[in-house]
Amino acid sequence: MEYLFVYGSLMKHQDNEMSSFLEKNAEYLDKGYFHGRLFLVDNYPGAVAGNPEDGKVFGHIYQLSEPHKVLPVLDDYEEIGEKFPYPNEYRRESMIVYCHDNTPMTCWVYLYNHPIIDLIQLSSGYFNTNQTK
Repeated sequence: MEYLFVYGSLMKHQDNEMSSFLEKNAEYLDKGYFHGRLFLVDNYPGAVAGNPEDGKVFGHIYQLSEPHKVLPVLDDYEEIGEKFPYPNEYRRESMIVYCHDNTPMTCWVYLYNHPIIDLIQLSSGYFNTNQTK
């Protein structure tokens, strides 16, 4: 089994094509979090991994039904790979994510891969589309 943690436009009930794609090709398992920090990049979030003292990034955990088909589509959406400008804005990394009951599991996560120095930190660890207006 492979799992994916999402914290932005791919979360459940987001009104976009890729969120719908994920819901059709994966099973929503639980709310969760990982240790790190969340930033507002533009009208979308970017997260960086960290330690427990850095805070938490909250989102949703999915079980991927066919990861070999789903992940390449999501990688294109996140503009990961040689066909996109280097360095890519995001990178997909396997890391420990915690379910709402603090059970750890290994998930793929798209992490922000550019400097965060001028970004606004979302200290709540939550992203919602109202933050972009």
